[in-house]
Amino acid sequence: MAGDNSDDSTPDAGPRRGRRSATARFALNAVLAMASMFIALAGLEAALRIYHGALFDSSSQLDLLPNRAATPLAEYDRELGWVPRTGVFDRSPTEKWSIDADGLRANGSPAPQGKRPIVAAGDSYTFGDEVLDRETWPARLQERMHVPVINGGVFAYGIDQAVLRAERLIDARHPAVVLLAFISDDINRAELVFYNGWKPYFEFDGAELTLKNVPVPTDSVPVPRFARLRSALSHSYLFSAVLRRAAQRWWTWGRAVRAHADGERVAVELLDRLRTHARQNDATLVVIALPTGGRLGGSGRSERIVEQARGRGINVLDLGPIVQEISADTLPLMFRPRGHYAPAMNERIAVRVAAYLEALH
Repeated sequence: MAGDNSDDSTPDAGPRRGRRSATARFALNAVLAMASMFIALAGLEAALRIYHGALFDSSSQLDLLPNRAATPLAEYDRELGWVPRTGVFDRSPTEKWSIDADGLRANGSPAPQGKRPIVAAGDSYTFGDEVLDRETWPARLQERMHVPVINGGVFAYGIDQAVLRAERLIDARHPAVVLLAFISDDINRAELVFYNGWKPYFEFDGAELTLKNVPVPTDSVPVPRFARLRSALSHSYLFSAVLRRAAQRWWTWGRAVRAHADGERVAVELLDRLRTHARQNDATLVVIALPTGGRLGGSGRSERIVEQARGRGINVLDLGPIVQEISADTLPLMFRPRGHYAPAMNERIAVRVAAYLEALH
């Protein structure tokens, strides 16, 4: 009987030893694979650090982006998010500007008297980044038409903020003409609740367009999901390089936070609303689509806005084709290093706007 019991256990010994041996081999292979992967990643990390000359740099590679309204060039506005800060700013010999108490840019010369003004609203291309006061296209338009032109452009505005700013200026300045200028990227910005700073935005509640996020918050940069993981990975040059491309929205959180993806529909509705507001105040609205020469993305959204606005009977001056009229060797001279208009391009814009307004009246 004892011998029989011993024989009964013998057949299971081999398979058990085989299973243990297979498990051990799998574990060893897994460890070797993980070690190889770690060595490869460490090698790539070291190579990137050597390339950037920062082998022992332990700092975070995330951009430090303060709320735009807290920067030296801007101040908080509860409805618009930010407006230019009052004062004189000297950034370089070719870029100086003066901002009055109402947050409006000076034109570099006294305004003509005795005529109802023209109000120009828009983003940094209207404000005139990278040029002097007298070199912006609103300043050149004033010089050409001998009519006061109020430069209500604000850097980094979406078309939503520009419309709100234009409505405010209509009520305060009673212009004869309102120019709402935009670039294609302004449509993208109308989809954002945060763009290097908290901002207002519009969205549709059913069929009704509703203003949101007002009063505009004054908090710091919003916190993304998995913020601690993002912070930890940001100290790696390798992970920073990969995630900046593979998960751009999450990685650059704090630069832009999206509220919706309905920018074109919102933009056209806002232009219609602005036309109504202008008419109620005995003013004429002209919408101007500005070219960027391929900077800040393409012009597809701008072209669709032009088509839809014209379909509603809104006065639209499409200056996108002006780029095709400039020779390839001259075109780079029309833009400053950060992509805004050089004085010569601002002059071209002013000439076209003046001609359009003269034909309109």
